[in-house]
Amino acid sequence: MISASPMLIGVDGCSAGWLAVIRQGASQQTVKVFGDFAALLAYAGETAIIAVDMPIGLPDFIAKDGRGPENA
Repeated sequence: MISASPMLIGVDGCSAGWLAVIRQGASQQTVKVFGDFAALLAYAGETAIIAVDMPIGLPDFIAKDGRGPENA
């Protein structure tokens, strides 16, 4: 069962791992960097909602010298 105010986490990959904006409650927000996704999951717990910034459809628009993830 999800609690009335679950922790909400928006994450995006960065050179140090994962940049996370964490919201818990009505107005409390925190920014943290996690070295890997496992550390983020351990911090979040089982009831958190995690939104991962994931590019969709980029292979249709990449150029010859695009980043590795888009080329893959």
